[in-house]
Amino acid sequence: MNSYRVFFQKEWMEIIRTKKLYILMGVFAFFAMLSPVITRYMSEIIALATDDLMMITVPPTTWIDSWSQFYGNISQIGCICVIFMFMGCVSGEKQSGSAALTLTKNLTYTGFIIVKYIAAAVCFTFSILIAGLICYAYTYYLFGYAGKISDLFMGIAAYSIFTFVLLSMTVLASTIARNTAVAALLSFCGFIVLSLSNLVPGIGRMLPGTLLSKTVELSHGIQSPDIIWTFIVTIIIAALCVFLSIRLFERQEI
Repeated sequence: MNSYRVFFQKEWMEIIRTKKLYILMGVFAFFAMLSPVITRYMSEIIALATDDLMMITVPPTTWIDSWSQFYGNISQIGCICVIFMFMGCVSGEKQSGSAALTLTKNLTYTGFIIVKYIAAAVCFTFSILIAGLICYAYTYYLFGYAGKISDLFMGIAAYSIFTFVLLSMTVLASTIARNTAVAALLSFCGFIVLSLSNLVPGIGRMLPGTLLSKTVELSHGIQSPDIIWTFIVTIIIAALCVFLSIRLFERQEI
């Protein structure tokens, strides 16, 4: 257990040193601030962008539109940023030879993968929580209401659990790949599959893609009866990907 703690400290310091935490926080915070502003002044922006001959009627925007704008942005750009930050978490260390050195320090293959995943998940969680609170504050300031805090955390939970399974697939891709480029390609393919998984006939409502489509609804208190099962199935998929990463890593020559 002590080796796990030491390796986590090393991983966390690496995340800080390479500025991954600051970059991820910056990306999410940027959209958290920008989304409510764009939503609030959408009609004025459109009026300025068109001339007097083009009469475009824009319905009044609400605080719900602010959350829709926020999740619409981070569901793509945020996830892509997460992939870029962690696509080389295992393959990069295999290439540099540092993985072999680390495994001689009384750390198991299981510990190596699990700590990598946990460090990435903690980095993301910290970033999305800060962004969610920023978006809530800006939305409240601009619209006078931003929903219930409990609903806010339900929306963030849905997006976070989707990203946790995306992180697990990124770790799996990085474990399979011999270099970062291949890991990136596999991770992006995984992201596309996850995003479209809610379209699978019959069982789509229980697959991870549903979480992305439900973030806005959850943020203003609309809950689907199947959402708990979607959470459970997504967590199981994430655990399975981490398990496969460990087993594949154990069979590789480092």
